[in-house]
Amino acid sequence: RDVFLCQGIDCVPKANNTTLILRSAGIPVVVEYNLSFRDKIGKHYYCSYLDSAGMWHRFNPEVSLDNPVHPLGRGSMNVFRSTFGAWKEAPYFMASEKEEIPDVFMNPCFMEITSEIYEVAEVTLPVEHTINNLAYLFTFQKGTTGLTPATWGVIDKQARNVTFANVIY
Repeated sequence: RDVFLCQGIDCVPKANNTTLILRSAGIPVVVEYNLSFRDKIGKHYYCSYLDSAGMWHRFNPEVSLDNPVHPLGRGSMNVFRSTFGAWKEAPYFMASEKEEIPDVFMNPCFMEITSEIYEVAEVTLPVEHTINNLAYLFTFQKGTTGLTPATWGVIDKQARNVTFANVIY
């Protein structure tokens, strides 16, 4: 049990270890995560498995697979899923050559799944002339960590605006 649950270790290796163990048994499991919460410090990694009907079921590795409580609880910001391959809509591919990308979005093997879990809105804001293809919404991170990116939007250089597709209400 201690090997499986990684006693004394945070949620990142717990989710990764659980995913690897369940995949080795033939269960299609992925790691999902958020980068921040509205009312508490930190981020959270957890697991999701796909059932035969194509439905995702989310769970904390420390809790049973059939726990009906969502592993993020309430107050989470945007949610992402680690993927097996590169996702072409990731900032890694969409950014211009000289554009800075927040470190947490530099991985091409993740996708945003916020709209699968929460009600989201598309928000368009004006932008000045820029060489960037993307803009980012950041959130204040409670505690001493400062700002954390929540999501990104695509800049339309002709219309001089940026559209964020997954803004949580």
